[in-house]
Amino acid sequence: MKFAVTLLLLYFCCSTQAQNHTPSWTIAVSPRDNYPYELIKLALDSTIQSHGSYQLNSYKKQHSFNRRHYMLEQGLTFQITSFGASQSVNSNLIAIEVPIYQGMLGFRLLATNIDSNKELITVQSLEELQALKAGFNNQWSDFSIFKLNKLRVETASNFISLYSMLHYNRFDYLPRSIREIDVELERFKGTSTNLLINDTLALYYPHPVYFHVSPKYKNLAKRIEIGMNNILNNGTFKSLFLSHHAEIIDEHKPNQLNVIHLKRDKHFRPVNTHWWYIPNLK
Repeated sequence: MKFAVTLLLLYFCCSTQAQNHTPSWTIAVSPRDNYPYELIKLALDSTIQSHGSYQLNSYKKQHSFNRRHYMLEQGLTFQITSFGASQSVNSNLIAIEVPIYQGMLGFRLLATNIDSNKELITVQSLEELQALKAGFNNQWSDFSIFKLNKLRVETASNFISLYSMLHYNRFDYLPRSIREIDVELERFKGTSTNLLINDTLALYYPHPVYFHVSPKYKNLAKRIEIGMNNILNNGTFKSLFLSHHAEIIDEHKPNQLNVIHLKRDKHFRPVNTHWWYIPNLK
């Protein structure tokens, strides 16, 4: 009996020690988008055999970019989040350079209003688009692209104001990511019957989004990089990506649109978009 009790105590002691040594990390995500959490978990799960078990939590409180950047540097509340590649330039954050959205955030459909859409459907080139005016937030990381491509821009500080201005014809179109635009327009259905998505034209520019890790967690960053490459190679990344985005791709048919490719002012690695979009650069 005494021997059995000793074994039981030893079991609980070892179990507690094992739990205490299981690393626990937190990823900051949008409350409306669970895809990054599922993707990072898939990557980390692929490393359990080589690196051991772990716990993953999500942090869904929203902050400004500067605040989120600072919090990630500190690595206390969360240790992982995602930023556009240009947002971490000259930063000590550790970027895992595998595009988590496979270039989708750089594929911009054009929200417009009924009057402006009549002009947009005639546009065939960048030069013709330059005659119209876009709406954009000048604090967004890709704002400089529009100046570089000589596109006229009216600015506002948030996307709610931008959609309101679009409704009142303050500008002609609002470029929004193919994975964001439907959700955003749905919010305004009750207050505006004047807004729609142009179905002939799109913009594209390299805009990779990467997982970023606190500089205080270098070993975690290495593990995530290994995991992301694992799931790229075994096909599970593609399966998860398509499970979240196949409906969007089918709805908007990016390969059937007239896509105007814009230049960027900084060098970015080309993003392979072949899972959902085959660029025609002729």
